[in-house]
Amino acid sequence: MSSLKRVLLSVTHLASGSLPLLGLLNRNPRVQFVQTNPVIQNYVDLKVLTSVEHKLSSVAAMFALEANFNYQLGSKSHFPHAHYLFTVRQPDPVLNILVSKGYYDHKEAAMYYCYRLRRICEIAKRVKHGMLLTYDDIQRGDYVGPLKTFLGLKEDIAHTPEVFDYLKLPPNVISKDVLEWCRDCYERHLFFLKSLPLVSVNRG
Repeated sequence: MSSLKRVLLSVTHLASGSLPLLGLLNRNPRVQFVQTNPVIQNYVDLKVLTSVEHKLSSVAAMFALEANFNYQLGSKSHFPHAHYLFTVRQPDPVLNILVSKGYYDHKEAAMYYCYRLRRICEIAKRVKHGMLLTYDDIQRGDYVGPLKTFLGLKEDIAHTPEVFDYLKLPPNVISKDVLEWCRDCYERHLFFLKSLPLVSVNRG
């Protein structure tokens, strides 16, 4: 990736906490959040997305992009020298947020969520430089030191809990059967992700 700049690919699902986290990273002088929901199929796409001028004129500058949908970043679209951040969250808040905001109905939200977890795992098992975070890691601020080290940042990451307030659990509108199915899906995929050699809050 010698012709490309340093890149952080946030591979996640909607309402995971990744977006406000990238907003906090964007306050760091070495990180610039470029775009939510880009389409990255090859090195050309990645180079175009990172061709904008960075706020820091240095080889240490890093561009951050977020992928929430399967069409954006295929499981075979692999960039060995990029840093990958995998963020996942338990289904209860995710499904309720997606339905309450009108993004999906109950069934569609569950299918999106479980299919997205599967794709995250497919990508995670291929990467060289990857880190796993849960929403709880992020919301509590436990990620600050490990993520700083993972990205090679000199400056601290300024954690601001208030930026996650809009992701609080809304009143439940999801049926018990759907929630149980998605909870099982989450636990299975989280177990798989934890079995991979990814950096995490508890494992450097």
